Amino acid sequence: MINKLEKIVGRDSILSNGKEKLRFDHIWKTDIPTNAFAVIFPKSTQQISEIMKLCYENNQKVVIQGGLTNLVGSTITRKNDLVISLDKMNQIEEIDEKSRTITVQSGVILEDAISSVNEKNLMLPLNFGAKGSAQIGGIVSTNAGGLRVLRFGMTRNLILGIEAVLSNGEIISSMKKITKDNSGYDIKQLFIGSEGTLGIISKVIFKLEEKPSSRFSALAGLTNYENVINFLKFMQKGLSGSLSGFELIWGETYKAMKDSSLEYSSLLDINFPYYVIIELLGS
Repeated sequence: MINKLEKIVGRDSILSNGKEKLRFDHIWKTDIPTNAFAVIFPKSTQQISEIMKLCYENNQKVVIQGGLTNLVGSTITRKNDLVISLDKMNQIEEIDEKSRTITVQSGVILEDAISSVNEKNLMLPLNFGAKGSAQIGGIVSTNAGGLRVLRFGMTRNLILGIEAVLSNGEIISSMKKITKDNSGYDIKQLFIGSEGTLGIISKVIFKLEEKPSSRFSALAGLTNYENVINFLKFMQKGLSGSLSGFELIWGETYKAMKDSSLEYSSLLDINFPYYVIIELLGS
């Protein structure tokens, strides 16, 4: 099996015979090596297709790994598993400034995609704490939310096109850049949030926004949960659609954050039961 895999990706793109133990299954448990018998690093959709054809014919179990930032154990391996790592699927293939889209392979790190479009005065609205290590494939497969869902929606709301590889190696491609698309079944929506159960996402087209010229943030303390809801409605109405973030922090969490830090002083009194972080993006 190893020899056949090497013919697909080359000897330098597969770890086996003990070298696979250099890998781990989760970014929080780097001291625990993977249990898989090999880790393979494809660089293209075609290579993924050939790998999956081989695994399908040999009834070989596979585990797909990206940035390893998941919280549900979806990248845990067993000794007879083959890991397909998307680390080398890291090409930003195109930034189309006129259509405001970015085409990326599934191993691209989110922060790299954000930075690349920022240089062209565009914005990819996806944003969350793990952006420095989370990869596009995992983000799409889990339909990740993030800090700007309130204004821009979940990951599925930002995707125009997808390419994926099925378990038998067949390539499904729906790489469209158009927003107004009434051509029939929306295949990409089946793969978004499917967590790898339907296939391996290999390439994605995201729609972009014009880069806002201003960004403001604020922290508010609130006395009860009803006031949190009322405050959200008040801000949405008053800011006319420019409210991009509204993140709730429980009082116990805020106090723990304050108590664990000797370098930063509390911005507000620590006795509020609820705190809200607000973000506003505008012109």
